[in-house]
Amino acid sequence: MSKHLKTKIIDALATSCAIFVSLPPSATPHSKGVRFLIFCEGINMVRKAMDMNADGRKYKKRIIVRPSRHRLGLHELYTYHFPKTWSKACVANRELIKTAQRRAHAIERDHSLAALEWRVRFLHQLYSLPVWYKDMKDVPVNQRRYPHFYAYVFATIYYSLRTSAQQAEQNTQQTDLPTTDSDKDNSLPEVTFQPITLYHPRPFTQHRRWRMKTG
Repeated sequence: MSKHLKTKIIDALATSCAIFVSLPPSATPHSKGVRFLIFCEGINMVRKAMDMNADGRKYKKRIIVRPSRHRLGLHELYTYHFPKTWSKACVANRELIKTAQRRAHAIERDHSLAALEWRVRFLHQLYSLPVWYKDMKDVPVNQRRYPHFYAYVFATIYYSLRTSAQQAEQNTQQTDLPTTDSDKDNSLPEVTFQPITLYHPRPFTQHRRWRMKTG
């Protein structure tokens, strides 16, 4: 009989970098199946060597440790300094990202027909478009396949808002009219599309007749 996945992970941790401990009977009860462990000194030293978010906010920089994209199998360590001031374009782009995130989360929790159309379009692109990788830069944004519903909705809304903002900025530059932040917010319309599915709700009486005939 093959081992349970949890047992495999416990055995791998116990033989490499962790020691599992048992709590005394007088300890506060916990959920069934929870195991407690202590990591070896090497893991603790690595944790102490990594900077935290609080340290980054304090020193205005982060020490980044990540797998190298140019040297496979190696990790790279470098310093990322926080910019002293953000440009207007960067601030505006962050606002677009926040707006797209809020709308995507709202659609994710929604159960209306409009949200159903989003899910239908998500499944359509999931099974009709080819697999997209980050190095495929020649593929347009609207032709990329997103494997997760939230990522698809967020990308669709974000790129639509960014296109609208760019068009509004071009129109503003052509007319030489000053704009404020409130004007930019009002220039971002809701994302709309033609529905794929045709929904025709049946009257309640017809549904009851069908139940009586089949019953």
